[in-house]
Amino acid sequence: MPHPWEATCCLSGFHDANRSGAVVSAHVHDRIFCETEGDHEGAVSHHNRIWLRADLHALFDARRFTFEPDTGELISSLTENERRALGLQPTGTLYLDSSLLTEQRCAYLRRRIFSWAEFMTQMAIAKGGRPRTRTRTSPVGGTAIASPITAEESVI
Repeated sequence: MPHPWEATCCLSGFHDANRSGAVVSAHVHDRIFCETEGDHEGAVSHHNRIWLRADLHALFDARRFTFEPDTGELISSLTENERRALGLQPTGTLYLDSSLLTEQRCAYLRRRIFSWAEFMTQMAIAKGGRPRTRTRTSPVGGTAIASPITAEESVI
């Protein structure tokens, strides 16, 4: 029998009593990075997971928010209006429940990459390739430089 918290979003408190898929398990430190780092246990460990509403999981994976490892404080680029639309407290500080801040989960939070550009670079490297870049002309001196593709540019 699953634990009751496995059907409850740790951020919004939404409880999916019917287990319809509205609340899903999210890797704290991405599975591919665990595997390439040789942490095969971490790839499947419950300590490397939190339960989030499906829409919040997508935003978590898109690096729109994370949690400070020692306090569980929400670190976010979500605007007040976005937080309100998601049914979250629009202002003020949100925290993970302290019962979720196990030593192992905090360690995975410390390893989590928050920057989308850094995530895309590390993902390409983990997959054995090179990071996708675009060439642009520098406004200073007119020289061509390569820069990582941003989250907005990677949308198909």
